[in-house]
Amino acid sequence: MTVAILLASSRSTGNTRTLVDLAFPAGGFSFEDICALDVGFYSYENKNEGDDFLPRVRRLMLHQTWIIATPLYCGTA
Repeated sequence: MTVAILLASSRSTGNTRTLVDLAFPAGGFSFEDICALDVGFYSYENKNEGDDFLPRVRRLMLHQTWIIATPLYCGTA
C-alpha cells in the first residue's frame, strides 16, 4: 500500500505537522505541504495551467491511500 500525506494547515511547522511526524516517523510515504504549492484560482480559460495543481494531483493518483492532516479548531460560542 502506498500512502500520501497532505499537510493542510496554515502553519507548516505547527502542531498538526508535529503529530504527522510522530504518527509517521520514518518514511514509507509521500509528503505534500499544501501551503508550499502554487495553486491559482479556477479558470474556465485554463489560465493557471502552469501552477502546481495538476502535477500534484497526477502524483497523488499513484498512491492508494491519502491522509489529509488538518487542524481541528474547537472554541466556545
